[in-house]
Amino acid sequence: MSHGMTARSSNGTPRVSAETLARLEALLNALTSEYAGLSAELDEYRAALAQADRGRLAEALGRQQARVNRLGELESHRLALMRALVPGAANQPAATLTTSQILAHAPEPARSRLAGLADRLRPVIEKAEEQQRVARLATQSLLAHATGIMQQIQRQLTGTGTYTAHARGPVAAAAPVVSALDLTT
Repeated sequence: MSHGMTARSSNGTPRVSAETLARLEALLNALTSEYAGLSAELDEYRAALAQADRGRLAEALGRQQARVNRLGELESHRLALMRALVPGAANQPAATLTTSQILAHAPEPARSRLAGLADRLRPVIEKAEEQQRVARLATQSLLAHATGIMQQIQRQLTGTGTYTAHARGPVAAAAPVVSALDLTT
């Protein structure tokens, strides 16, 4: 059979080949490893952010980007495998394609082993997603704080001490008007 399916099971559904199961196992292990690595990179990013260490931030962001790129490649492989193996998957949105759809066609004991790998992967993904959310919020908070400091500095350095309606910076001071008031008469 094509696309990694071999024979049909007793209930008529196609069976997944041993080669395809091995590819899926390698893919699940690689995804788990990359997400765990991303989690470690996010920890490093938060530590660098807390210490305002620009060099470490830049390095951590570079490593995160490399991990995200590798995760994108692995996800592309997973989707290609899903679309090739699961009947009707070619027209399904990527978000609805799950590993359990392939596992439904896998023989035992491979099904249990792969289900265990998928179960191990899920919390690793969830942890990395939560860490990304927290890192994004921390970054936004730090940016807002830095923006506020810059606005206060600008306010102190300008003659007007006021801001535009859109907080784009202080209103420029107009040229001074020279005037006098005679209080003697």
